[in-house]
Amino acid sequence: MDCIFLESGDGYLCKFCGTRKAKPTRRNCSRSTGLGDTLAKVTKALGIRPCNGCRGRQEKLNGWFQYDRPQPPQWVSTLDLVVDTYQLAAKLPRGIDAVVGIPRSGMIPASILATHLHVPLYSLADGVMVHAGAGSRLPATENHQRVLVVDDTVMNGSQLKRARGALPGGGYLFAAVYVNPASRVKPDYQAAVLEQPHLLEWNLFNCGYIANCATDMDGIICEDPRWEGLTEKQQQQELDNVAPKWVPRKVPVQAIVTARLEKHRARTEIWLAKNGARYDRLIMGPWASHAERSRPGAVAKWKGEQFERLRPNFFIESAPGLAQEIAALTGGWVICPAAKTVF
Repeated sequence: MDCIFLESGDGYLCKFCGTRKAKPTRRNCSRSTGLGDTLAKVTKALGIRPCNGCRGRQEKLNGWFQYDRPQPPQWVSTLDLVVDTYQLAAKLPRGIDAVVGIPRSGMIPASILATHLHVPLYSLADGVMVHAGAGSRLPATENHQRVLVVDDTVMNGSQLKRARGALPGGGYLFAAVYVNPASRVKPDYQAAVLEQPHLLEWNLFNCGYIANCATDMDGIICEDPRWEGLTEKQQQQELDNVAPKWVPRKVPVQAIVTARLEKHRARTEIWLAKNGARYDRLIMGPWASHAERSRPGAVAKWKGEQFERLRPNFFIESAPGLAQEIAALTGGWVICPAAKTVF
């Protein structure tokens, strides 16, 4: 997992491993998960090179003598964002006559607030307010006296700082639905505090964390295909035409781990390419038939083994029951959007 930096003195300190940096840039966290990791660091510091069996012994010691796990990421759903945007609306002053959203995600709360306040909506593009519509019930005007500029989150404050620089002078108020308490730059208004680590449903495959995760395919990257009552040919057509859902396009995910059978690899790869999905590895199910895959606990056990072998920061699973089983088997973080939680 990555370091989670909090502001400390003149710099930032990782809350897990204690690494101090001038800026909260991303790095792999060196926090020890158990006694095996601690001994590995000591031997490395003494100049002792690890042998082939060292990794196995390190993992065994980690299992026997585990340290407390860091707090799992907080899952924030799109519905949470909508509800908390209404909480933000209740904290705003009177007299706001326009709302500006910081694209892309800031347009979600901005459109809600503009509708709720019955004022025109703008987006901020290259430092310029671009009119996004006022509807037929509002008169067209550009003579605004009190403008609210809003984003979904403020984590390190860089977007907010740029927005303030692009819109100098009075008349502008700045708000965000969620604000990291460690951010040095803060808006005028906020709905709730949101610390790292967290995962946003509306931004799930557009964040940096995704590069170090493994994910299910059906129900996550694409909708669940319909299998019941279909012939073999119809099932193949279903795989070819299943609708996309959360497709990783910004950065490649570490691995797609799917219970689809190996015989469906070519079709799966064609679908992923057609929909612009980015991934490092595609791992298909090892079973010879659907009946073999359907044995109780088979899928959870196999996905748990892939999770432990790949060692990603977390696993994304579509089925709540399966997600809970994988988490119990591995002790790792399993995100389940359907359950709106991290197991």
